[in-house]
Amino acid sequence: MKKNSVFFLFVLACQFLATYTSQAQMKSIKPRTIEMWPDLLIPQISPDGKYCLYITTNFPNGFNTLTIKSTKGGEEHSFTSARNFENVSLDNNKATFRKGLDTVMIYYFSGKLDYYLGYNQVQSHPNDRNTIILRKKDSVTVLKSGKMISLPRVMRVEFINGGTGVFVHTFDTIQNVRSESILKITLHDMKPYILATTKEFKSLCFNADFNKMAAILIDSSEKQTKTAIVIDLTTNKVRIIKNSLDISELVAFTKTNNLILQLKYDTYSQKGNQTSDLRIWRYTDSRIPIAENRSTQIMKGCIPLNSDQLILLDIKGEKTDWNRGVYSNEWGNTWLISQTDGDCDEREVNWNPACKKRWFIISFSDGKRHALKLPDDPRIQYFLTPDEKYVVYYDREKDDYCSYRIADSSVVNLTNHTKLSYLPEIKVDTGGYIPFNQRGLAGWSKDGKSVFIYDDYDIWMFDLDGKSVPINITNGLGKDNKIVFSFINSLTKNIIDTRKEVIVTSLNTLNKFNGFYRCLPKQKSINPELLYQGPFIFYIPFYAIFNFQGRVPLKAASAATYIVRRESATEFPNYYSTSDFRSFTKLSDLSPENEYKWITTELHSWTLPDGLKIQGVLYKPSDFDSTKKYPLIFSLYEKQSNALNGYIFPDPVLNGCQINPLILAQEGYLIFKPDIYYKFNKSGESALLSVESAIRYLGKYSWIDTTKLGINGCSYGGFETNYIIAHSRYFKAACSASSISDLFSYYNNSYEGIYTSFTYGQLRMKRNLWEDPDYYINNSPLFKANDIETPLLLFHTTNDGGVKFSQAAQLFLIMRRLRKPVWLLEYKKGDHGVFDLENKVDFSLRMNQFYNHYLKDSITPIWLKK
Repeated sequence: MKKNSVFFLFVLACQFLATYTSQAQMKSIKPRTIEMWPDLLIPQISPDGKYCLYITTNFPNGFNTLTIKSTKGGEEHSFTSARNFENVSLDNNKATFRKGLDTVMIYYFSGKLDYYLGYNQVQSHPNDRNTIILRKKDSVTVLKSGKMISLPRVMRVEFINGGTGVFVHTFDTIQNVRSESILKITLHDMKPYILATTKEFKSLCFNADFNKMAAILIDSSEKQTKTAIVIDLTTNKVRIIKNSLDISELVAFTKTNNLILQLKYDTYSQKGNQTSDLRIWRYTDSRIPIAENRSTQIMKGCIPLNSDQLILLDIKGEKTDWNRGVYSNEWGNTWLISQTDGDCDEREVNWNPACKKRWFIISFSDGKRHALKLPDDPRIQYFLTPDEKYVVYYDREKDDYCSYRIADSSVVNLTNHTKLSYLPEIKVDTGGYIPFNQRGLAGWSKDGKSVFIYDDYDIWMFDLDGKSVPINITNGLGKDNKIVFSFINSLTKNIIDTRKEVIVTSLNTLNKFNGFYRCLPKQKSINPELLYQGPFIFYIPFYAIFNFQGRVPLKAASAATYIVRRESATEFPNYYSTSDFRSFTKLSDLSPENEYKWITTELHSWTLPDGLKIQGVLYKPSDFDSTKKYPLIFSLYEKQSNALNGYIFPDPVLNGCQINPLILAQEGYLIFKPDIYYKFNKSGESALLSVESAIRYLGKYSWIDTTKLGINGCSYGGFETNYIIAHSRYFKAACSASSISDLFSYYNNSYEGIYTSFTYGQLRMKRNLWEDPDYYINNSPLFKANDIETPLLLFHTTNDGGVKFSQAAQLFLIMRRLRKPVWLLEYKKGDHGVFDLENKVDFSLRMNQFYNHYLKDSITPIWLKK
């Protein structure tokens, strides 16, 4: 018995020694560690789903590696270069790319590798593996089954007509006179044919099938007239469309091959407002003088498929908005546009009557407009259905989604009898956001009969005519279990076939698990089927924070094979393949964090005095020792708990001005990011309440030194930091970056019409400055500067487009006048943060020295003294 005990103690000691030795051998994260860190670029997958390609930057250190791999794992081929890989493409047979400056490579999945030295670009034929285009500077060589044709002075080259020909844009200079030509090479005889020649072609545009192209043609006359040229690349027919306006850009071909373009109209000015020495401001002006920055009016026009006439779609002198919307994937036969009544500055849409809008459907075939009887509230987002028969929108007055049938102007209240699940705390919390708190439209049914709409958790299907009962396609499982379901738009393209199963993402808001479910839209009262979820981030379309959204899954064009990216707080974001979202095959295998002292994350929950349960993320060093006491720094910005499983790269600072928990953990700190829930008119007080309640909750842990607390925030989080130290005595050091200190002066900041952001944005003020000035005073840290006892380090860039430098200077000057401990770091480079490595390293080092001095009693840095 005694021998067994001794042996057990010996084994335990060995394990402890091994762990201690392992930790001691780990490298520490430093501000410049990011220079040695690898990353993965967006991958590609072959149409048949059998192969994928991805590029790893800075791997090995100082090099880049291109990897071609079977999606089933195992088979792999890699190429390494000291330069970036360019012109990368992948098809079912091969991968093509440029390595270095002048080596084009074609790797066939059979194992064959072709090199073309001296070329800098290769284009593969879509169907014929024996046909390629090689580029060398401005010359082109087309190879087809041993035949070859070369052309000099080439500007652009493309396969056209399903690969039956090659489009070539060339230039030439004869006796100092430059000209450009458009040619077509037919691959069956490998001969070039000139289709058009002029002084210059600009804004080249192709239709989806690459059998029609258009360009702006600039002639050689003294006026250099700009006209449009449209070429049928099948028949070689050329159409030249002349007009009296200046064509500035070709936009796109529509689905029916009408050509949309942009034109410039006369100069816009209000000379009556300004002389050389005087600018007059009038309260009756629709637009304030500093917002008068348009020099020309940009209008859209259309060239119908079988016409040589240009149709003007906009009205001269009036402002038209083209509302393509995120749920429209291509230009259709008609489009939804709005006409603004006055000369409205879009930053004032929430209050300026000049911003009211009238809505129309416009035809691309004849330019005719059909007026729609829609609300004129400019804050409403309208969406045209893919079949162009309905407009769907959220009515802010009714608090409902509606559909508007264009044919008869009838309106159906889609959500009138449906209780969509909107989180009560989110409803109060986000208040005036635009649009309110709704996630909005999710997509359309393929048959054109339905629209999908998100509530806070679930996905609903509504009949556009209102005749069928709405279906909660996730069956309320989201609301019941606090899981957020979302479509993956890269897979659905916003069009849902209701007869087929659809994959949706899931985010469990209670434990932050992310994963995938499968549901069948037309099946009622059936829960979606769980495929996989875990403590990772795959893809979070909604409620993600900063860079922790993950990456949208990538689908093979002709197969049910997908590439996803998976990450956790302790696992590098690697690529995996899957065919069912249940099992995953690892493709990339990077784990640089294993060589370094890292961090772990913990999700904590506690209750506010009003009974609301909130969450926060605690970051600990990987060598955390519960017998020690650690100083703790709060890092503030809205809600960050959904980033629990996010992988943090070792940047000196995050997002230009935020502390990096990785670096501070190396210094022996704990970092806590609490979620903050807001009440109207009490943004600062809400932050204070959340933070102080978190302090009381965390105080129960013996390993937290509550006498050594720091606080940190950037931008809006900096405002919260400023407010909290003006009302709390808990903190021994604070760092506030790019922050607001005075709501009064910020209210009338000319940037983006800031005064509208108070009642319709992040500051959540329900009343205006003149209605309740006390709210603005009470939320302004500047007015409580005399109560600040916490040493404060301010950071700001000289030219901050979001929060002017004067916000930091005001607080600094008043605290200096009061002889309060305050320092201001003003960086001349950057905008609302610093983004070049040298300044990020500098700020990181100074911030760490500041915290070390006040929270760890280290020596005073010289720059704090002189």
